[in-house]
Amino acid sequence: MTSATPPKLKFYPGRHWFVFALMAVSLALLVLRAFQIQILESGDLQRQGEIRQLRTYPVKPVRGVIEDRQGEILAVSTPLDAITADPGELSKVRQDWPRLADALNMPVSQISSRLDQYAQKKFVYLRRHLPPQEADRIEKLGVRGVASQREYGRYYPAGPITGHIVGFTDVDDRGQEGVERAFDSHLSRGRGLQAGAH
Repeated sequence: MTSATPPKLKFYPGRHWFVFALMAVSLALLVLRAFQIQILESGDLQRQGEIRQLRTYPVKPVRGVIEDRQGEILAVSTPLDAITADPGELSKVRQDWPRLADALNMPVSQISSRLDQYAQKKFVYLRRHLPPQEADRIEKLGVRGVASQREYGRYYPAGPITGHIVGFTDVDDRGQEGVERAFDSHLSRGRGLQAGAH
């Protein structure tokens, strides 16, 4: 048996310079692209990110004031708050339900049934028409998935004396009787939009 000598590999002296140049050009292109993205296009990319993260939510305007011909106020909206929850998030922190139920002055079973009823939703009212101070106190409990939302309730300074003329609004601030109903579109005006992080 004869031993075969391994074939000699041909050495091309320019090959390693070609590979080095190719890597240098690739690195230079990467650095230029990074500069373009980080410095030149940063504002545009930031706007695109905000578009993906910010959403607009409808906001109810404050219902208009009703006055008599002497300028005496017959009906005015007062700020109130609603306590809302994300059923999916609140369901994850059952240990906080007793504290929340105590603050809301409702049984834990009522919170549980509300969350079961709206389990497929992202929003549920727990309590409505609370004074802002009480809503702040509840929100400061820091229960995950619970938030407050501003709404307005109607106040009638003259009381029931003018009720048959002025009328009243429902829980969603829509006119139901009297002037409140007749001029509902004028008193409620249009809805606005508010931007918020998603």
